[in-house]
Amino acid sequence: MYQTATGPRDGGEADGGAGRHPSPSSPRLAPVIEARGVLRDGLAAVRNLEDLLRSPRVGPRALAQIIPELQGFGAPLLDSVEQILWSVQEAARLPVDAAIAELGSYVQTVCGRLHDSLDRGLRAPLDAKSRLSLESALGRAGGELNSVRQLLDLLTQATERSDTELDIEEVIEVAFSAPPPTNPRANLVKVVAAYAHDGTEFRARPGVLLPLISIGVAMAPGPAKDPVFVDAVCRRGEPVVIKLSRDCPVNGDEYVFEPPLIVPPSLISADTAARLASASFEVERDRVVLSWPNP
Repeated sequence: MYQTATGPRDGGEADGGAGRHPSPSSPRLAPVIEARGVLRDGLAAVRNLEDLLRSPRVGPRALAQIIPELQGFGAPLLDSVEQILWSVQEAARLPVDAAIAELGSYVQTVCGRLHDSLDRGLRAPLDAKSRLSLESALGRAGGELNSVRQLLDLLTQATERSDTELDIEEVIEVAFSAPPPTNPRANLVKVVAAYAHDGTEFRARPGVLLPLISIGVAMAPGPAKDPVFVDAVCRRGEPVVIKLSRDCPVNGDEYVFEPPLIVPPSLISADTAARLASASFEVERDRVVLSWPNP
């Protein structure tokens, strides 16, 4: 079982200021920057092998040379996640142990399952059936690791003191106006967003608020094929409240949105990030409610 992070592994440096993004020249930030790079490289390697398996021009002999290279990413990837989790724990002003433990345990499970799939790919003949099976395993692992990366970024952002003045209309526009996905297999959802405000701006961390809205869309209760209705309210002296549901229609702007993949640590990570930012993230029976202070 994954234990709460207590420090970087051998060869890593303590970095209590991680996530606060001091000067790029700061040597204390280097281990976390390196850890993020290793995680991105590992994810890219998974996606690359998935693409190669899908290509009929890449034969079994070439694949047999590439698979061990991906297996070699396992230990460095786990080390990188532990380094980032440790930096979050050091920087957090509130308890984060539960989120740290669940994320760490989950990424170990994902990497273990991926390693077993790669082992089977090496042992068995890479015929059409085994290639499809390995491709499916890589697609699953890639999606899960990408969600882990997003949650790590969210928790890191939540430890920063980087609030800025935001307008709720612009927040909604930015949250749902991402470029159309290039992945034809992306799971898209229709979002209808409305907002009410009196012109008041509020202070928040975009790197926390926007991902939480995305997670809220993905976690909105109800059939996944149904649209998600977003109702945001910002008024002076009242908390900013964003409600996301599938059964409370609103009249507003329509978007086609690719929500993040929800994995077991998503909820506790979202709740923890919200608390670190003095906000709240709650999944109720029929809706998700995000509340942000607005003194």
